Amino acid sequence: MIEERRPFRGMRTLERLGVHEALSDDLGFRGPGGIPQIFRHWKTNQVVSADTHTNVPDRRHHTTRFHRAHVHAALLSHVDISSIYLNKRVIRAESNEKEVVLFFEDGTQAHGDVLIAADGIRSMVRHSFLPDYNLKFTGKVFMRSTFDASLVEDKIPNLPLDAVHWWGPRDSFFASKLGKGLYTTVGAYEHAQGTDNTISWNQDGNVEFFREKFKDWNPVVKRLTELTPDVRLYPNYAGPVLPAWLLAPRVALLGDAAHTHGGAFAAGGSLALDDALSLGLSFAHVMKHKTENCALELTEIQHALTLYDRARQPHTARLLNIVHGSLHRRQPEYASADAENEALVARFKSRPDLTWLSEHDVEATLAKTAQEFRHCNDLALERGSSFSSGQFPLNPRARGFIFFSAKKDNNMDSAKYCNPPQPPPLFNGTAESIIADIKSIFEKHRAILDQIVAEVIPATATFETVLKPILLSENEAEKVKWVNGFYQLASPDAALRDASREVEELIDEFDIECDTREDLFSLIRAAHATRHSQGLDGESLHLLEKEYQRNVRNGLLLPVGPDREQFKAAQKEISSLCLSAQKVLDEDTDGVWFQPDELEGIPEDDIEIDELEKGTGGNEGKVKVTFKYDHLVPLYTYAIHEATRRTYMLAAVNRANVNAPAFKRIIELRDQAARLVGFRNHAEYKISGRMAKTPEKVNTMLQNIRDLTEEGLKADITTLIDYKKNDCEQRGAPFDGKLYFWDKLFYARVRRSKEFDVDEVATSQYFPAEPTFNAMLKVFEELFGFVFVELSAADRARLSPTGRSEDIAWHPDASIYSVWDDDESGGEFRGYLYLDLQSRDNKYSHDACFTLQSGFMHGAASEFYSSTVLLCNLPKPSTNKPALLKHEDVVTIFHELGHAIHTLATKSTYARARDVEADFLEAPSQMLENWCWTPSVLKRLSGHWDTREPIPDEMITRLVAAKNMNAALSARDSVHTALFDMVVHSGESTEQVKAMNCCKIWNELRTELTGLQGPSEMGMEWGHGHLIIDHFITGYDAGYYGYLFSEVFSADMFYSAFKQDPMNKAQGRRYRRTIMERGGSMDELEYLSEFLGREPHPKAFFEDRGLA
Repeated sequence: MIEERRPFRGMRTLERLGVHEALSDDLGFRGPGGIPQIFRHWKTNQVVSADTHTNVPDRRHHTTRFHRAHVHAALLSHVDISSIYLNKRVIRAESNEKEVVLFFEDGTQAHGDVLIAADGIRSMVRHSFLPDYNLKFTGKVFMRSTFDASLVEDKIPNLPLDAVHWWGPRDSFFASKLGKGLYTTVGAYEHAQGTDNTISWNQDGNVEFFREKFKDWNPVVKRLTELTPDVRLYPNYAGPVLPAWLLAPRVALLGDAAHTHGGAFAAGGSLALDDALSLGLSFAHVMKHKTENCALELTEIQHALTLYDRARQPHTARLLNIVHGSLHRRQPEYASADAENEALVARFKSRPDLTWLSEHDVEATLAKTAQEFRHCNDLALERGSSFSSGQFPLNPRARGFIFFSAKKDNNMDSAKYCNPPQPPPLFNGTAESIIADIKSIFEKHRAILDQIVAEVIPATATFETVLKPILLSENEAEKVKWVNGFYQLASPDAALRDASREVEELIDEFDIECDTREDLFSLIRAAHATRHSQGLDGESLHLLEKEYQRNVRNGLLLPVGPDREQFKAAQKEISSLCLSAQKVLDEDTDGVWFQPDELEGIPEDDIEIDELEKGTGGNEGKVKVTFKYDHLVPLYTYAIHEATRRTYMLAAVNRANVNAPAFKRIIELRDQAARLVGFRNHAEYKISGRMAKTPEKVNTMLQNIRDLTEEGLKADITTLIDYKKNDCEQRGAPFDGKLYFWDKLFYARVRRSKEFDVDEVATSQYFPAEPTFNAMLKVFEELFGFVFVELSAADRARLSPTGRSEDIAWHPDASIYSVWDDDESGGEFRGYLYLDLQSRDNKYSHDACFTLQSGFMHGAASEFYSSTVLLCNLPKPSTNKPALLKHEDVVTIFHELGHAIHTLATKSTYARARDVEADFLEAPSQMLENWCWTPSVLKRLSGHWDTREPIPDEMITRLVAAKNMNAALSARDSVHTALFDMVVHSGESTEQVKAMNCCKIWNELRTELTGLQGPSEMGMEWGHGHLIIDHFITGYDAGYYGYLFSEVFSADMFYSAFKQDPMNKAQGRRYRRTIMERGGSMDELEYLSEFLGREPHPKAFFEDRGLA
C-alpha cells in the first residue's frame, strides 16, 4: 500500500508574489506522474510511500524542482537592482527608532527604514541581536551534486522519472531532474566523528567516498553514484525555536534565519516564500488606509512586523519541534537485519502527517491574526504596552527584543543608548598582528614627517604647516596604539602580553627617533618663533609652545654629535629596562606558604582559607597567600601572629629583587641623559616641564609637611606601640618595645576599633561590590551630567565591528559601559568605560586607570570618542556572600573612576591635548575621594548585601571620625616615597649616582621619616621595597611628589566649591566645564585659578589632612 502525503504551497505563493516566470516548465521540473516525491526502500527499491497533490487543479502549482540559482534569478528580476548589495558580506546590523543600518565587511554601510533579515541559517543580523543563539550540528552531512541530466538519462535501467527519496536505516539518497536540463543527486550520511569540525560548508567532497557509501544500495542508486561527476559537502544544522522573529525596532527575521530547521522535509524554500508573502500582506494591511506618498510611522512598522511574527512564528515553530524531537531520538540496536528492515518500513509509514504544513493558507492565517488586533493600540495593549506612549509593541515571546529604559525620568530617548555612534575598540589582536599594526603606524607617521621636511622651509614653518599634520597623524595612531600596548597588563595570553611589551618598547624607540630629528626641530623652532603672529587658537598655541619646550629638553639645541646620539641610546635602553622590570611585577604569581593556623584572625570575607591553593610536597598541609592586593592588605591588617606578618612582608618586599640591577642602571641612565641635555640631574629635567617647575619647590613642600608632622608622628607611634604592648600582654606574646613596618596596618585597625569603634568587616557588609559601583555611577550622573549604560552580551555583539562580543574585551571578566552626556549636558555620546576589577594571575597587580583610546575631533563637527579602563584587584565573592568592599576599596574605586570620567569628559581638537601635567594628573581623582567621607553620599553608596538596608548613621559617624587617625604617620608615608624618588633622581654628580645604594636609601629614609623599624639583624638592606612600586618605572619617575602636590589642588577645589554641598549640580557642571573638559589644552594653573577665583593655596590640604 502506498502512503499519500501532500505537497507544499510554494508555487501558489510564487504566483501570488508575481513571479510568473517561475511557473514555466523551462525553469523548473514537475514529475510526469504528477507525484511530488516517491519514497523507496534503499535495498529493494520498493515503493513504500509517496507524496501526492490534493486539491491542486492547476498543474503549474504542483511541486517543482529548481536549481537554486535559477529561482534566485527569477526572484531578483522583480527587485530594483539599485537596492541589491551583491558580493558584500554583512558583519553586523544596528537599529534605533529612526533607522536600521547594515555594516558590510568592506567598510560600507546601508541605511533604511526596515531590515528583513533573510540572510540564511547563519544569519549575521540574527547574531547581531542574539549573539548567544547557537546552531547545533545534527550529525548529518549532505553530499550534493548538480550536473547535466544527459549524464544519467537513458544510461540507467528503471531510472524513475519522478523525484525519488530512498531511505536506509541511517542514511538516505535523493535524486531528481531539475529545470533547464539539470539533474541532482544528494546522499545524506551520519558523520563518523559526530561533529562537523572537519567539514566546511560547500567544500569539495570526495566522490569516491560518495560512491563507496552507497555501493551496497540498490542498482539504481549505485549507478547514480557512479555517474555523478563530483560532490560538495554540506554539514546539517538546526537551531532552537526562536520565541519571536522581531529582534529590535524595525528588524525581523525571514526564511532560514527565522526557522533554523536544517532543511527539514525540503520545506525551506516554500516556507521562505510563504514568509515573504505574509510579510507583504502584513504591510499591505497596515498601509491600506494610507495615502500613496505617506510614509509609515514607526508604530505602524512595528504593527506590521508584529502581525507577520504572530502569523508565521507559531507555524514554523511546530515544524522545528518535530525536527528537535527527531534529533533527540536515539537510534536503537536491532537483533537482526530483518528486524531493522521491519523498523525502517514502519518508519516510512509513520512519517509525520504534514498536512498542516503543506496546506497552510498564508492569506487566511494573516487575515485571522489581523482580526485579533483591530488597531495598533489594541495590539500594544495585548503586549502590555501602548503605542500612544511612543513605545514599541513588545511581543511577549520576544526575549530577543532589547529595549533600554531611560535611566532617569525625562532623559534622552532610551533607544539612543543602544546605538553609540562609534564601536568599542577591538581586542582581537594576535602577537603577530599587533607588532605589524604598530610598525604600519610608524611607517605612516614617518612618511608624514618626511613630507613636512621635504615641503616646508623655516620661512614657511607655522603651526598649520608643521605641527598640525603631526598632531593629525597622532590622532589616527591613538585609535590602536594604546590598545596594542594594553594587552601586557591584563591579557591571559602570554605570547600576546610579550608582544604588547614589545609594542610599547617599539613606541618608545619610535618616539625617541621622532623627538631627536634635527630637520624637524628646525621647523618647529621657526614656527615657535612666530607663534604669536599666526592667529592661533588657545589649544594650538599651547601645544606649539609645549612641543618646542619638549624638544629643547630632548637636547635638540645641542649640536649634532656624540652627545646627541648618547642621549638617544640612553633613552632607548631606559625604555627596554623599564618594560622588562614591569613584566616581572605583572607576571608575579608567587606568594608565601602558611599553615592555616598561621593565618588566624583574617576574616573569611577577606580570604577564604579553604579556597586557597593547597600545597604539595614540601608545602603539604599549607596554603598559598599571594602578593595580590586582595591577599596582601587583609594579611597585614588582620593576621594576629606577628611572625606571619613579618614572614610575609620580608617575602613581599623582596619578590622583585631580580630587578635591582636594572633599577640601578635606569637611575644612572636617567642621570646621564639629563646631564647630556644641560640639566643638573633627572629631577630637574623632568620637573622643568611640569607645574612645579623646579625640584626646589618640590623639596620645600615635602619639608613643610615633614616639619608639620614631627610632633604628630611621635604621638601616633607612641599610641600604636601602646596598643601593641597591650595586645602582646593579653596573648602572652613577646614584646620588645618596637613598632615594625609589618605592624602598622594591624595596630592601625586595632586603634580604629578601640578609639572609634570602627569594625571594617562590619562596615564592608554595607558595600557589596556591584550595587556600590552602580551607586557610584549614579553620583557621577547626578553631579556631572553623565549617563552610564552597561552593555549586555547582545549589545556587545551588535556593537562589535566583527559581530563577536568577545572581540571587544581582553578577558571575560571585563565589563563595558557606554557613557553619555545627559540631556542637560547636551545628550551626546562620550565614549566607553571598561571595568576589570578582580585579581587574577598575570594581571596588573595594582589599582589604576588606563586610557585605551584618546579622543579628538574629526574636523569641526565630528568627534572620535575616548575609551578608558579601570584595572583593580578587589576582593572576590566568598561561597556565601558577594564581593564586599572595605571603605578603603570604596575610596579606591571612586578615585580611579575620577580618572576615567576625566578622560571621558575632556574635549580637544587633538588627542595630545587630552594629557595633563603629571603633577596635576591626580587632582581630579583625589578631589572625588572626599565624597567617600561625606555622610550623605556614603548613605547613597551603601546597601547591606543581604537586606539592602543603608549603612547606619552611627556607623558613618564613627567611620568619618576616624578619617585622620594616624594622620601624621600617613603623611610621612607619602613623603617617604616622594622623597626617595627625589633623592635617587637628584644626584649631585655622576659619581654620586653610581655610588647610590638604592635599597639602603629606601630603608633608611623610611625608618627616619616614619619611626617604624625593620629587622635590625638584617641591617638597612633587608628589603627592596622600592622595586615593587611600579610608578618609578612607568612614568612617575621624579614625579611621585605629584600625589601630594595634586592633593593641595584637590583639597582647595573641594573646600571652595563642594564642602558645603557636595551634590551641588551647578558646581559639579562648572567643575566639569572648567577643569575636566579642558584637559591639557591649556595651562592647568590657569584654569585651576579660574575655577577657584584665585591662586591655589595649601590651607585646605593641611586642614583636610588633620595637620593644620
